[in-house]
Parts: sequence; C-alpha cells; structure tokens
Amino acid sequence: MRSDTETIARAMEILADETESRDGVANAAMLEAAQRLRELQDVNESLKAELGDLFSGAFFDWDTMPEAGRRRFHEMVVNRTHAALRDANGGRMVNKRVRKTGGSFEHTGTVVADFLTTSGQRRIVLEFDTLVAGMLHVYRPDQVEVI
Repeated sequence: MRSDTETIARAMEILADETESRDGVANAAMLEAAQRLRELQDVNESLKAELGDLFSGAFFDWDTMPEAGRRRFHEMVVNRTHAALRDANGGRMVNKRVRKTGGSFEHTGTVVADFLTTSGQRRIVLEFDTLVAGMLHVYRPDQVEVI
C-alpha cells in the first residue's frame, strides 16, 4: 500500500520535530524534503490539469500518444522547467567556490547566481575574490571549475 504525498510530507515534518539532532542538519533536511514533496505534488497536479485529454490515470503511454500531444507535452515541460529555474535562480552552483579557467586570465571567486537566459542558455555569475573583489562576470558553467 502506498501512502499519499501529503501523508509522507506530514510524517517528515513530525520526524523533523521529534528527532534530536545536535546541529539541526537532519531536522532541516527532513523539513526541506517535506517541502519539496509538496512542491512536486503541486507541479504534478498542474501538469495533469494542463495535459487534460492526453493524461489518463497516474501514467500515460508515450508510445501511443499522438505526435501533436508529444510536442505539446515537451513544450510544456521545457517551458515550466526554464521558468522554475529562472524563478528559483537556478541554485545548482550558487555559493560554490570556483576558478575561472581559460582565456587571457584565471581568477577565483564565488558563484552568486545560476540561471537560464531567455533563449534557454545556462549562465552563472561569478563574484571575484581579492584584487578585483566584488567584480561580477557572467560565464557559461563550462568556463569555471569548482575548487
């Protein structure tokens, strides 16, 4: 028997509240897991509503879906993914220490933003360390390495 998402999320919150963790990391992780479960459930419900006639039950059969339906599904998922990444500021590399490599110079700093451009290209913003501390440059992720 599978529990519904809300039941699992609520259980995670109860565990976070009742678990004794000296540094609080486990508690924070459980609370974040509950939040993410709810967010994913909301996205899932929204996708079901938008797919309408293409969606039947918990799963749909990609192989038997008409080509127009596949295109509609793909566009919707891509658009939602891009929007979510922009809204959440990416977050994949934010706060990571990196080194800008290649080109005419190398420098270290901290990633302060990770986002998609309006054309869907991923970019990061690097805040440089000393010498030019605070200067911001925009790069592709492949132009830096995590240190």
